Amino acid sequence: MKKVLIIEDEQILAKALERELRPLLPNMNLSVTNSKAETIDFLNNNPEQDIIFSDIRLSDGLSFEIFDHVTTSASIIFTTAYNEYTIRAFDYNCIGYILKPVREEQLKKVLDKLSFYSNSQSRIVELKDGIKYRRKIILNKVRETAICNVDEIACFYTEYGSSKVYLRDGSWATTEDSLLKVMQSLDPNVFCRVNRQTIININYIDKILHPKVKEYKIILVPPYQNYRIKLSNSKNADLIRKIESMLE
Repeated sequence: MKKVLIIEDEQILAKALERELRPLLPNMNLSVTNSKAETIDFLNNNPEQDIIFSDIRLSDGLSFEIFDHVTTSASIIFTTAYNEYTIRAFDYNCIGYILKPVREEQLKKVLDKLSFYSNSQSRIVELKDGIKYRRKIILNKVRETAICNVDEIACFYTEYGSSKVYLRDGSWATTEDSLLKVMQSLDPNVFCRVNRQTIININYIDKILHPKVKEYKIILVPPYQNYRIKLSNSKNADLIRKIESMLE
């Protein structure tokens, strides 16, 4: 049974969120708080929460201040009418950033993501100088700004100055970061720049087609199996080395 906490200072919106969650988490143990002060007191006495859905602007301050005062291992999903807090939300244990009005399909996506995280063994890789590789990335979708685990990303593709991110479930989003900036922040043992326009997650490679005449082609696992991604000849040896290293 999942312990779920809703932090929302508008009772009508809290009830609406509960109605959307019930079909998705029918056996949840639900609690609701409506202010920063009440939530801090609640979490100090009930720290073992699994999921927290939190509004950001509360009647007595920003909900970020709650998580500055209490420690929780819960997965946090921010639900807000404002998109200017996405960068700050990234500093917390946040797996989703949903713009109101919250819809069931948005909740289903973020809960599916949570299930994927729980069943995977994500690791933090550290550089020699102590810098951590990026584990999450902020993505822009049609109706929401999402914080995505990099393990879910199959590839990055840039064209006409815009960088698209193709995800495990077949959907796509955009990022404001350049391909160079993205590559500098990712684990180079997992992500490889295979041509000037494309970075791929090696875990999503199905096969590499050897050229009869000119260039190698990469085929990814479903749902991207119909795409042929150009592999620059200069990148081929590096990619094969990385794949072999992962298989050791």
